[in-house]
Amino acid sequence: MFFVAYAGWDLFVATAAMLFATFIALALSYSMTARVPVTALASATMLGVFGGLTLWLNDEDYLKLQATLLPALFSLLLFASVLSGWQLLGSLFGALLPISAEGWRLMTIRCAIFFAGLATLNEVIARTQSTSVWVGFNVFGTTALALVFVAAHWRFMKRHRTAAGTAPVSSNRCS
Repeated sequence: MFFVAYAGWDLFVATAAMLFATFIALALSYSMTARVPVTALASATMLGVFGGLTLWLNDEDYLKLQATLLPALFSLLLFASVLSGWQLLGSLFGALLPISAEGWRLMTIRCAIFFAGLATLNEVIARTQSTSVWVGFNVFGTTALALVFVAAHWRFMKRHRTAAGTAPVSSNRCS
């Protein structure tokens, strides 16, 4: 929705459209499941604040800053969870993807590094490129990078996969 609105109008119309679509998505999520995922709520809150500032102050830099701060926040949370010994990713996705505790620890570190890199890359592009290039990166580039990241970890996740309550199917070797 953001990209279509940007292509047809400008960044400010696209921001308003994205805020509207985010509100609808949260409402639908709540109406269908009687809850809203924490990550979706955090993302929507940051988008609401920074998207709102973008529209209110007529300054696209706030939206660009939000696109840096969100992955930076995820990175910090993931690094903090590793340091504290809390299996954050395991608690969020363990039911969908049963992998060993060591697998979750390593995956958390890798995701934290990925999000830190994404935040850094967004900031570099936002500060050195045109808004059109930045929009293209945020719409298509981040999605492509995330898909490559997941695909690159497919074998890793299979190697650390566990049956319910058992040891990993294959070796504990890190990849």
